[in-house]
Amino acid sequence: PLVEGISYLELLPGNSVPVRMDDGLVLGWAEGRIVIGLVDYGDAGGQVLALADVGLLSSDAGTPRNLRLWQNLAQYARSQR
Repeated sequence: PLVEGISYLELLPGNSVPVRMDDGLVLGWAEGRIVIGLVDYGDAGGQVLALADVGLLSSDAGTPRNLRLWQNLAQYARSQR
């Protein structure tokens, strides 16, 4: 559900730090590197969303870059209560 309706993600050029994951779910790749992933954490059902580029969540002129990702994150968080 985090990447539903998303065919690409806009990154800031030269800004990303690749994510290394030994476990979890890869949600996005760029140039052969993981840029977004979801990993379970702890015994209480927690999860960590790893982002290689904070630019995934930035905005320009009032419109969030990757708006659909923001919307999906909000919906996912609400569904995990």
